[in-house]
Amino acid sequence: MMSRKGFYRGLVAATVLLVLCATLKNVWPPRTPGTRFDNKPKTVSVPTTTWPYRLVGNGNQDDIQINQDNSTYLNDNAKASLAKDIEGETHVSWFDMCSRKDDNDVAKIQQKVKHIMFLKVHKAGSTTMEYLFFRFGIHYNLTLVLPKNGFYVLMRDDLSDILPIRQDAHYDMLASHTIYNSTKISRVLPEDTIKIGIIREPFDRMVSAAYYYRDIRKMPYLSAVPKDNFISNLIRNHSVYDTNEFSQTKNSMAMDFGFPKGLTENMSYAISAYISKLSSEFELILIMERFEESLILMKRLLKWDTSDILHIATNRNKHIQVTPDTEDLAKFKSMCFLDYAIYNHFWRIFESKIASEGKSFKEEVEYFKTVLDSVNAFCRNVKEGDNFKVDGSQWNCPFTLTSRDCKAMEMDLDVISLPILRERHIKIQGL
Repeated sequence: MMSRKGFYRGLVAATVLLVLCATLKNVWPPRTPGTRFDNKPKTVSVPTTTWPYRLVGNGNQDDIQINQDNSTYLNDNAKASLAKDIEGETHVSWFDMCSRKDDNDVAKIQQKVKHIMFLKVHKAGSTTMEYLFFRFGIHYNLTLVLPKNGFYVLMRDDLSDILPIRQDAHYDMLASHTIYNSTKISRVLPEDTIKIGIIREPFDRMVSAAYYYRDIRKMPYLSAVPKDNFISNLIRNHSVYDTNEFSQTKNSMAMDFGFPKGLTENMSYAISAYISKLSSEFELILIMERFEESLILMKRLLKWDTSDILHIATNRNKHIQVTPDTEDLAKFKSMCFLDYAIYNHFWRIFESKIASEGKSFKEEVEYFKTVLDSVNAFCRNVKEGDNFKVDGSQWNCPFTLTSRDCKAMEMDLDVISLPILRERHIKIQGL
């Protein structure tokens, strides 16, 4: 019979053997830095351009490999750095990723949606959004659908009004002015493209447009309206001054969303049918009056980071505040029945989306507003060479802004503009 002393010695030996086996399992076979536990290479999309953004820290742009399909991978040097970062040995600051705890987190930057169609709606904050998408496209080396001349794209059936691309390339994003046409869009953008639009309360949008297109763009039909009681005159005498079915002050949002001509206020079935079509094709409609909430909804939908949705509001045309009386408002709602149908429908959808996001949504919106205030304060007083660091949080990775980033957000024409974007496109595509 085994003695008690012998029994304990055997137990200790067995325990040591089990620990040794477990240790060998974790270190054998030896792993090559930058490989998964299943020996598949780690890959991560990163910015492949330093303008207007930059690779920070010790990053080396030569470590980035670009495939023919525009996908971006890290070479062995970058993979090794990434592997060390995952093990907690170093911090790869040059692509501004958050600290990762497991393999799944490495894919965060890969998961960002990059195939996007944004529908610009006149005088609804859409220029701010357009340049937000332009900055994102530059940051991630995306191919933008750009007009050859002017500001509009996809207005010709043969698509000859957009800058072409190489045969082996594809477009990634559209954010320029267009009249929504799902057929044309499907001809230029990938099948998995997410469509986003924006709307604004119709009366407020009309007032902003009326003053802007009268005072800045000098549109003849608006210049003809008496300046005294300008908005009231425009509404009460729209059959005299605003005679077109669609204009910048009459069902303008419906025009941008591609509504067919010939609809009347009593054609509720046809109007509802087209709005239902839009609902099925657009993943998200932003609302200008609730801009920060809209951006957080978009951020979550696109799997973007806080740094991707920073902005400085621009293109604001100051004018007197107008409050319509009951009669003018009723006439305007009848005049712009399509815009109100759009707005009311997508407002309800917007509310339901927010309700489904839960308590953390409101917290993230408040956090985002705080970040925006800090960023705007920095950019108002920024000097060349200044940096502004934003710490990481549960909603974003840490990031750093420079004076050039401020210029890009302010739409400085020396930093970002359609001519610069066209030049970039022609160079990348080798045209």
